[in-house]
Amino acid sequence: MKRMTSIEFLRIYAALSIAFLHFDQFLGTKNPLSSKAYIWVEFFLMVTGFFMMKGILENNGDKPLKNPLAYTLGKAKAIWGIYAFSFFFTFAIREITSGKATLKVVLSELWHFKWEFLMLHMAGFTPNPQFNTDYLNPSAWYLSSLLLGVLLVYPLAVRLREKFCTTVAPLFMLAVYCFFMQSYKTMDAGNQIVLCTMAGNLRAVAGLCGGALSYHCFTVAKNRKTNKTTQDILNIASWLSIPCLTIFCRHIPEPDMLVYVVVFLLILIQCAANEGPISRFLNSHGNTVLASCGSHSIAVYLLHFGIILIWRKWLPSFIGKAGHITYLVVLIAFSVLVLRLGQAIKKKILRQAS
Repeated sequence: MKRMTSIEFLRIYAALSIAFLHFDQFLGTKNPLSSKAYIWVEFFLMVTGFFMMKGILENNGDKPLKNPLAYTLGKAKAIWGIYAFSFFFTFAIREITSGKATLKVVLSELWHFKWEFLMLHMAGFTPNPQFNTDYLNPSAWYLSSLLLGVLLVYPLAVRLREKFCTTVAPLFMLAVYCFFMQSYKTMDAGNQIVLCTMAGNLRAVAGLCGGALSYHCFTVAKNRKTNKTTQDILNIASWLSIPCLTIFCRHIPEPDMLVYVVVFLLILIQCAANEGPISRFLNSHGNTVLASCGSHSIAVYLLHFGIILIWRKWLPSFIGKAGHITYLVVLIAFSVLVLRLGQAIKKKILRQAS
């Protein structure tokens, strides 16, 4: 499997789409181009599920697989640095813009957000949780649900392997997506209580299952000959649907947004197999740039809300086209700066330790 730099491109595109969705929501901007960007969370979840299943099925027993807790903690450790920075950055901006930042209030609110700091705020420990009240960063729920979902899905996938992909994963996806459409009429839900868990956790498990299913489909497809014309048509149609999601999203009914779960599944398969003109082009051109963009997507995803709080406090009327472009430039520049600073600090610590 070649390096999937095409997926790196989609990761940064997805992160920026969600950043604009929140910018428009929290600043009251009626921007039809970002209204359905929430569906990109499914893409992030499916990418994680894809590589999780790849690691499991490609293991031939040469090296023992990690236990579920170690695997989940490894995922948390990989993003902990930028996550912790984004937590304190967003918290500091929230306290400064509130105008009530006494020591007592700050300590009280830090304790209030303790579960979010530990990435456990989607575990259901907070009764009737609400965004903007019980959650500090409305984007961070995805990471908490992702880790909780991995803790459930990983051991099942290790134990059942192909049976998990062919039976458990598609059945769970059908059940969850039907439940969301019947109960909420949309996939844009997460903080609702469902029995003893949160709706976002069900969404996470379904997305991880989708990623596992896509990897299974990839392994089956690579051993079968498919008509090249059919491959190219599917590839072009899948990739063209991405800008359509942005340009025509206001015309897409909520139930039809589930079509993008299938689109993401197809794109993952095509990118992994390096099939189709667009996937091949993105996998073989601009690798350094695209890989860099993908690595910055987590910073863009986590840091954008702090910038939105600044905007809402001091630049509430600067929300036109110029405002959106400025927000984009500031967000990307700040994300790059934070990641490079973090890398420099890490290198210095490692150098001193050696």
